[in-house]
Amino acid sequence: MRYLVLWLLVLSLPLYAQEAGVSNNLIRLGTLVDLSGEQQAQGQRLRAGLEAALLERRTQGRHIELVIADHRSHSARVPDLLRQLREREIFALIGVHGTTSAHAALPVLDADMLMIGPISGSERLRNERTSIMNFRASYTQEIETVVQTALDAGLDATELCLLIPDDDDGFASLNGLMASFTPRVAANAPRRGLEAVLTADAPLLERNHLGPVGIYSRHTERVREAYESLKRWEDSQNTTCRLVIAAGQAPAVAAFIAYSQYKQATWRVSALASTGAQDLQTALSALGIREGVVHTQVVPSISAPLPLVAQARQALGSALDPIALEGYIVGRLFLAVADAVEGPLTRANFQAVARGRLFSLDGLMLDFSQNNQGSDLVSLHYLQESEFRSTDANRLRQHLQPPN
Repeated sequence: MRYLVLWLLVLSLPLYAQEAGVSNNLIRLGTLVDLSGEQQAQGQRLRAGLEAALLERRTQGRHIELVIADHRSHSARVPDLLRQLREREIFALIGVHGTTSAHAALPVLDADMLMIGPISGSERLRNERTSIMNFRASYTQEIETVVQTALDAGLDATELCLLIPDDDDGFASLNGLMASFTPRVAANAPRRGLEAVLTADAPLLERNHLGPVGIYSRHTERVREAYESLKRWEDSQNTTCRLVIAAGQAPAVAAFIAYSQYKQATWRVSALASTGAQDLQTALSALGIREGVVHTQVVPSISAPLPLVAQARQALGSALDPIALEGYIVGRLFLAVADAVEGPLTRANFQAVARGRLFSLDGLMLDFSQNNQGSDLVSLHYLQESEFRSTDANRLRQHLQPPN
């Protein structure tokens, strides 16, 4: 009788040990999002996009549970939040909100833990780990698109400047502009100025007045010193910052634009996608600015005739914006890879399927055949009548022409 009981116990065990975060009917994912800090509006929309993609669908016969940790835009919280997520036995991290938080996770992340679709264009996330699966174009690609358009419009390299916060987003943008200059600009004043900022032996905030870069303190709208740094560059090079590429949070970027206009600087500003189109639009409107700002985006237009966008609109309604759409796409990417896994759903098998594959998400093609980034899409938008409207390089060149 004892042998019969043992044999029945053996028969009742699964044929393989299931991965952490995976049971017979559930896959548990975790995310780090700002839900109550200064980027909470963006974080709430990102969460809505992730949940719309994941929570009503099944993959491999299992439904999805999403465990959400609120990092409040403070990277110091990330290690403890990751420990809590580890205790919940998540299968993967998905849609981590922001470069600084994603970078803070890397040193404490388990070696085999998957990070899918971080909301960041950092090159570090594209180079450091094979277990990271990026959806969106990099900051370098965003900046290259704007730089290429500006140079083709007749701007000189000395007329391209940068506004950054003193954080990981700032460093990533600084390196992106440097990389953008490499193919088009020889060793000259702009490159030397960027190198001086990059290599200075000082905290990033103390590197103003060294090159074509204005730096402001993260979590603030104190942009006067950044403005004065760019004015000093203009004076030293006898030039004008005809285009300022801006990184950081929408209130700071809007404050910089308003201050530069108050000082009668004739600068165009191009903000990166991470600024958030809706957030920047709202912040600019509050300051009475309704025209003349460029914004790059890394997702299809929310009016694009793609089945994926139509599904996102049906699921999200009026909450659909570029950030929510990015969350939705990242969630759908997870499902597409998980659906393609044959055999046990393990992190190793998931990663093996993701590597070197092309995925179609209802009209949006994501190509991982060359690297761990699925999309190279960067689109240009221009603020007109308090709305960011899609534009193209030819029309943007007209906007970048100097005033009469």
